[in-house]
Amino acid sequence: MAILLGWLFVRSGSVWVTSLAHGCSNLVCGVGGEILLIENGGLGPVALDVLLMIPMALAAAAILATGQFSGGARLAHRAYRREVAGKDG
Repeated sequence: MAILLGWLFVRSGSVWVTSLAHGCSNLVCGVGGEILLIENGGLGPVALDVLLMIPMALAAAAILATGQFSGGARLAHRAYRREVAGKDG
């Protein structure tokens, strides 16, 4: 999950986009997964975790394999400076 959120921060340049994505992920995976797959589907919590990790792992692998994080530290630093300057300005 950290790779996906880090990539989203680097590409969007905003911590708020990442925060919203994290909250939505918690809502969909946590609440939706528990209601649909544990209570109604008969899966155990460990099976649900593994099931939800598969698409995230595939997306993270695709991000890393295609080199979309290259230059990420520089872009993240620039985005962070914009966020800080926006608060002070």
